[in-house]
Amino acid sequence: MKYKRLHNVAKKIDELRLKKNINRNRILKLLEKFNPEFIGSGAFKRCFKVKANKRYLVLKVGRRGFERDYDHFLLAKGKHKLRYAKIYWVTDNCLLQKFASSSEGYTREEYEELKREWKKAGYVDVRSGNIGKINGMLHAFDVSESRRNCK
Repeated sequence: MKYKRLHNVAKKIDELRLKKNINRNRILKLLEKFNPEFIGSGAFKRCFKVKANKRYLVLKVGRRGFERDYDHFLLAKGKHKLRYAKIYWVTDNCLLQKFASSSEGYTREEYEELKREWKKAGYVDVRSGNIGKINGMLHAFDVSESRRNCK
């Protein structure tokens, strides 16, 4: 398993999450060794940028499971045009994913092609805030299914 120390911290977060709701500052304190930076939060999760083994990663912490995110990753795996940021592992309340730099520029054609391919697969939330570059290629890292596919 890659990033075992981060996985142990994620397990500790899972245990604390069972007992009570933990806030962002408590999570940052647990992640101290990994130079954490709070990126933002959505409806169901909080995202932290962490550094491990000279590589930037994203640790997503939420109440709900991350099975859907992992399903998106598996769907994109093996398909040339559906690119999704790599997911290393998933626990009950945490997910570790490769960091995609959304500040790096990309052309409109790249964006439209990625958006078109994900839309063809039934995903609607492909927007500039949910895509970024990894090693010079554009990847989605947080997309949502359309309501008709969420059965």
